[in-house]
Amino acid sequence: MEFIARQVQVPASERHRAQIRQHLGFRECGVVDAGKLTAYPAEHVAHKERGPEQVRVELPARCRH
Repeated sequence: MEFIARQVQVPASERHRAQIRQHLGFRECGVVDAGKLTAYPAEHVAHKERGPEQVRVELPARCRH
């Protein structure tokens, strides 16, 4: 956040984060979300591939979904 704020020469603030999330259609990750993200690799990735490389590919894709 601070990196982008410096690029466009504005102060980094929580309000800007909220505006960016709203614009991009994201929301903050909560406790329930974190639990789902923790369980997802074990349930859907580990049975196909045991290497951490595949988890690094699959998990961001799941987050975008």
